[in-house]
Amino acid sequence: MEAREKTIVEECIQKWNNGLPLDERLTYFCDNFETWMEQIPLECRPLVLTLIQNLQYYSHRATNKWLLELHRQLLEQPNISDENTIYAFIKSKYGKTNSSNDYWTEYKYINGINRNICIENMDSLDDEDWQHIKNIVFIDDFSGSGKSFIDELKKNPARYKGKNVYFVVINVMHKAVEKIGGYGKETDINIIVLSAFQQEKAFERGLFEDDAVAKTRIIKMSKDFQIPKDERLGYKKTQALVAFYNNTPNNTLGFIRYDTDKYKSVFPRQDDYVPKWMQMKKSRQQRKQTNYNIATMKGN
Repeated sequence: MEAREKTIVEECIQKWNNGLPLDERLTYFCDNFETWMEQIPLECRPLVLTLIQNLQYYSHRATNKWLLELHRQLLEQPNISDENTIYAFIKSKYGKTNSSNDYWTEYKYINGINRNICIENMDSLDDEDWQHIKNIVFIDDFSGSGKSFIDELKKNPARYKGKNVYFVVINVMHKAVEKIGGYGKETDINIIVLSAFQQEKAFERGLFEDDAVAKTRIIKMSKDFQIPKDERLGYKKTQALVAFYNNTPNNTLGFIRYDTDKYKSVFPRQDDYVPKWMQMKKSRQQRKQTNYNIATMKGN
């Protein structure tokens, strides 16, 4: 490993872990960094090193620290109490567990939240219940585009009118905050984002002498690694630089987290195995949607 690369690894570990024993993902990072860098074309290595220096990694200890701090900030907001507040998570599209669910569980545990006001299914609350609820708090680890959070609110926007909707999230992209704010204005819903960190897109921060050239080179490198087009800049081209102890968001730049037959990343995203019956169900749903779209186009 070259001297500069070794220095950067040491600086990153110090910044991310603050002298504590390495967790599994940081151990992988250290053990595989040199081999990983050998895959990177020489002309791209300075760019990649700069991006890694600016990546934000959160260990389990760090996420719990920020969940405690964010709850402290929440309690400083006006009119927050167990009598008028509920805590919820953003449900996944297909009803499976997700990071919002995981962090909601962690949040309520480390902050000692009353379990009676931690609501898994808000549809179970009737109109009389909603008369007593003034604050709805959603918990998540990261928001890249704001889409998942907004989609959750879109399920029943009427229930949030006249309420305070808090989005408590460890890290969020500036573009997501803007989009969420815009949705709040459109729907007249009072949305308050409480975050520990906010990020600009990787190639809009002025990290490079020419951000556009750096972006083009990273895209080309990712293409050569056979990383799919939609993955190269992250989901919806978010250009995020973030990873957590339990996973790497798909909003993060693809070369940091996406493995292919000819390339191995340094913070690989952990995608759980999907049973065959679930794969078949997804295929049926996709065919149904395709048939519906065709029928709609034909005016049926």
